[in-house]
Amino acid sequence: MPSATAQLYLALGGINVNGTFRRSAPGQISHQLTPDVLVAGFAGALTTRTDNDTGVVTLENAQHGLLQNDKVSVCWAGGSRLKMNVSNVAGAAVTVDLGTGENLPAQATAVVVAKLLTIDTDLDGDLLQMVGAVCDNDLAVGFYTAADALLLQLKLKGGDPQGEPWFWAKDSGVANPLTGNPVSYVLVGNGEATPGTFNLAALYDSV
Repeated sequence: MPSATAQLYLALGGINVNGTFRRSAPGQISHQLTPDVLVAGFAGALTTRTDNDTGVVTLENAQHGLLQNDKVSVCWAGGSRLKMNVSNVAGAAVTVDLGTGENLPAQATAVVVAKLLTIDTDLDGDLLQMVGAVCDNDLAVGFYTAADALLLQLKLKGGDPQGEPWFWAKDSGVANPLTGNPVSYVLVGNGEATPGTFNLAALYDSV
């Protein structure tokens, strides 16, 4: 039977709080986005902030290929928004609005805009034993139902060679973040102006 292991190493207050999570279940799903797929986002700055979810990003390069009605992520230090709509494109100036996540940052904040990638997956979160994700870049990720309802949105922090992982394990004392309707797809937006690698894996009771 497939199994999953998550190890926690915590040094805090002069002591170590270390441990291992181990779970087994008959089903497993994994997805990996390599740098040829998770291509670089477009760096720029929020030059106009109309409100919490509307603004104009002026990108460093006008040859970005973004088009009106594209769905994008906008990431900045400490926050992100997913599924923002490109409502206007005028050279390097890209107007974005709506979406979900943190409120847009202050005007002049450096941001990265990226076209969203869709991972097609079918996963009933109520059956999860363990799930985890990690990226070597800052990254915005959202889990959605078939009805386009957002179940969970995360901002992963990148690093070298890997960033800070996110994971959940059943019976760990933390509520399952993916309960309710099954996950139908996952949206991913690169938060850096360099290509990256993103890994997502889940262990679940499939029978």
